[in-house]
Amino acid sequence: MVDMMNHRGDVVSDVAYEYFGNGFSVSVGRNYNAGDEVCISYGKRSNAQLLQIYGFIEPDNSEDQYQILGLLELIDEALDGGVAPGRVKLMKDAAILDDVRDGVATAGGFVDATARAARALVATDQELAKAGGVSAAGCAALANRAGIAAGLSGSSDLDKRASKALARACKLELDRLSTSSAA
Repeated sequence: MVDMMNHRGDVVSDVAYEYFGNGFSVSVGRNYNAGDEVCISYGKRSNAQLLQIYGFIEPDNSEDQYQILGLLELIDEALDGGVAPGRVKLMKDAAILDDVRDGVATAGGFVDATARAARALVATDQELAKAGGVSAAGCAALANRAGIAAGLSGSSDLDKRASKALARACKLELDRLSTSSAA
């Protein structure tokens, strides 16, 4: 019977083999009424994984992610004047370049590492100097949680510029994708 239970990603459940009972038990995180469908979670899986393994997708799946290959180049194109000279090297030295080279987005926005690295990418030299210098350390401070918590995060203007650059990069990505309605 366990293999006939449907999946829902938002349920709390546990399936266990009971050795002495020679069977499986299912525990769920809420009460059900007679006639309700009892679902289990197959685990945190993206729709790509669900489709490949189980043959279905889940609408509004919070585990879905989209990888934007070449995000760094898209941001460079999206910024007026491009990425500041030398910034890519500073970010590489700070070990945060890969977080923005190819970005990861979800339905709720970019993952934290990508969003934070974008802040360092679009920051002015003055913002870097305030955060720790026009250096790898300054880039790292703008892109890590500790730096943000310590007030080394620049300003809300920096956040807006990073969000705007990411949004423009997404628009460029979408414009480049072919669609079935394209002539």
